[in-house]
Amino acid sequence: MNKLGKIFRIHRQNNKEVLKNISRDTGITIKRLSKFENGKVKLDENSLILMYKSLNMEFLRLNEDMRHFNEEFFVFFNAIINYEEFHEHFNSLKKLKKQIETSEVYPQFILAELIYNLYIKNMLFNYKQIIVLLENLLEYLDDKQKQIFYDTVGLYYKNIKDYGNALKYYKCALAYGDNPISGLVNYHMANLLCKMGCFTRSLEFINKSRIIFSNLINIRYLLLNECTLGVIYTGLGLYNEAEQSYKNCLLHITFYDMKKEKIFIYKALAWTYILSANYEDAIIYANKLLELDKDELMAYFYKSIAYFCQAKSKEAKELICYAKSKISNIYTSTYVKAIIIATYTLLFDKPLHMKEKKLIILINEARKLTDIQSEILSRTILTDLYLQEKEYEKAFYNQLEITRLYIQKN
Repeated sequence: MNKLGKIFRIHRQNNKEVLKNISRDTGITIKRLSKFENGKVKLDENSLILMYKSLNMEFLRLNEDMRHFNEEFFVFFNAIINYEEFHEHFNSLKKLKKQIETSEVYPQFILAELIYNLYIKNMLFNYKQIIVLLENLLEYLDDKQKQIFYDTVGLYYKNIKDYGNALKYYKCALAYGDNPISGLVNYHMANLLCKMGCFTRSLEFINKSRIIFSNLINIRYLLLNECTLGVIYTGLGLYNEAEQSYKNCLLHITFYDMKKEKIFIYKALAWTYILSANYEDAIIYANKLLELDKDELMAYFYKSIAYFCQAKSKEAKELICYAKSKISNIYTSTYVKAIIIATYTLLFDKPLHMKEKKLIILINEARKLTDIQSEILSRTILTDLYLQEKEYEKAFYNQLEITRLYIQKN
């Protein structure tokens, strides 16, 4: 079967060219060009040269560049599976793009570009058109490449909070059986289920991922698995187990220079200690977080809440005021803004309707992120406020919502 037809169609459509004009420039009938694009007939090299010339492109014969591309793609591919830096590997592929863009390995480059953009660049860009394109080019990919494609698409949909599609694509990726890529897919599936608040279900997938990466002695992914295990334990209210998982990670993450993961663990530990009423340790890890990033506004939130719970109102107010003053100067998410403003409103002598308004904004932001712990904490605070003001019906409603959330996360 001819595999070059679909490649030509990609470039023709990218150039917004129609078959009628290609036929005029090359003398090949529209019918024959259409059959070629659909893989039903083959065309000789001279015809392909003329067709690409009509697009102001050069058709390049199969040569050493394609072998070189395959080697570079193999290195790039393995860097992803092993959680290694792959920026330079992608740049090597990019340098070869022109030499291979008219060959049947071009879909591999499109896949590499999708992976690179999702992992390194803009996570929220609309990639749906590229996803559809690659789904029509699956015949050009081997099974491992198809599996990493499905996993990458699952990651994309998770990041845009389309959890239904994320689950669908992760399930497609898991259909290829147990292999190194399956370790990655199970890890991503566990994280997705955590996002959805399904902590008990996520245990199954994180344990599968740990088994695969233990067999491969892949330390970096084992550390990431341990981080996710901490998230699961926190979600299940098993705070001692969560603390142990996070601290196990800290022993090794410094050695591997995983700064981003270290910041995550400091945040997770501070939050876990607040949830378990261990406020002194929450302050310790909030301070460690500020040592790594003095502009990390969540660190001020953790410290403020910890001081407030220790009846140190003055220190709590000073910290949350500082965080609030920095919101407009530091890029941060709407969720972080909501949590700081809600905390500020709570700590100062504001009317109930103002506190209620800010807490409801925070609850809605937490719900968007499927952050069950934050929603439970916010609703608990709101319930206490309602009880203080003898708003018993509202308090009862919030208590029902808290019960529902506890059932969901278990």
